Amino acid sequence: MKHRGVQLVILCEDDAHRQFAYNVLQRIGFHKRKLRFEVSSKGRGAADRFIVAEYPRELAGYRRRSSFQRVGLLVCLDCDTNTTSQRTAQLERSLDATGAPPKRDQERVAVWLPRRNIETWFAILTGEPNVDEITDYKASVKNVDIRKCATSWFSQYRAASAESAETLPSLADSYRETRKIEQSDHRG
Repeated sequence: MKHRGVQLVILCEDDAHRQFAYNVLQRIGFHKRKLRFEVSSKGRGAADRFIVAEYPRELAGYRRRSSFQRVGLLVCLDCDTNTTSQRTAQLERSLDATGAPPKRDQERVAVWLPRRNIETWFAILTGEPNVDEITDYKASVKNVDIRKCATSWFSQYRAASAESAETLPSLADSYRETRKIEQSDHRG
């Protein structure tokens, strides 16, 4: 399914998130010209603070444009030592602090929350055994082929049993979340 008319903003922590999201979205069918990445700059403080601060602005932009354009928003934020529920609550608080309504399920807005970090997903997607969401895999997952990780993610996503596949909970959540932005007939 091609998504030529969809403008998708991807709010992400770093280049690893950007590359992974780009490769996944290409496999899903999003045209590269319809993707706009907002990535935290190195040296500007913690990347998670950048995401939390920019989320209300990007969501407001999505909401303004969604009534007349096919748009979407993807947020990629590592959980670090938090749970996915804690990170979700942090994003919700950032909306509340700006007076914005909470994200609604029917909106074309997806949130990927790799737990502990994106390298955890890379570890399991490259076939590393016994991967958990507590261990920090940043040091052990070096020089990973992000394209192969994206291909593996996409294969699991497309599998009929992806919802019930035995995988990391945060990875399974990413499959459900991605369906929100993939819906080609949905408007805001």
